[in-house]
Amino acid sequence: MPDISGRDGSKPTMLIMDNDRMALMALQSILAKALPDFELLPPVSEGSKAIQLCTPPNARLLCYWPISR
Repeated sequence: MPDISGRDGSKPTMLIMDNDRMALMALQSILAKALPDFELLPPVSEGSKAIQLCTPPNARLLCYWPISR
C-alpha cells in the first residue's frame, strides 16, 4: 500500500466529504489554497462513497469532523 502520509516524499492525500454541495465546493477551494502540499481527491457527497475510497484496495486517509446542525 502506498504511503499517504507524505513521509516518502509524495504528497499526503485528503478526501473531502459533505452532503451539502455548496459547503463541499467551499471546502475544496479553501483547502486547496491552504494546503498546497496535499493531494486533494475529487470531493464526494455520500458517506458510502467516502468509505469505499478510504478502504482497501483504495486505502486512503479518512478524517471525520462532525459538524453539529
